[in-house]
Amino acid sequence: MTEPEQQEQDVAEAGVGAPADASASAPAPAAVEPPPPELGVVRDVQLRLTVEVGATTMAVGQVMELEPGAVVELDRDVGDPADLLVNGKKIGRAEVTVEDERLAIRVIDLVSDDTTGS
Repeated sequence: MTEPEQQEQDVAEAGVGAPADASASAPAPAAVEPPPPELGVVRDVQLRLTVEVGATTMAVGQVMELEPGAVVELDRDVGDPADLLVNGKKIGRAEVTVEDERLAIRVIDLVSDDTTGS
């Protein structure tokens, strides 16, 4: 390979001087940044992950009257996503699924601190 051909290959591999196209002008997907090094010590701390499929409010008397076979209507429709909670704080939504004959979840989205509403 001649020197000019090698330079062209080096430029092409580095992406310098590459022709502009629609994909080049599109914003790159946001990369997930690793946590700061000072948070490394808490990576092994156990958190409670809970999936809430629905809720309801009942009077104490109604709860006391519950018996096996009782049906309690919840505040969600069939197919609605469940809330994903960590230590009681909503962090996202998920759909309930089955994996290897066990209940599992598929995360739909995660929420930031300013959108949790708590």
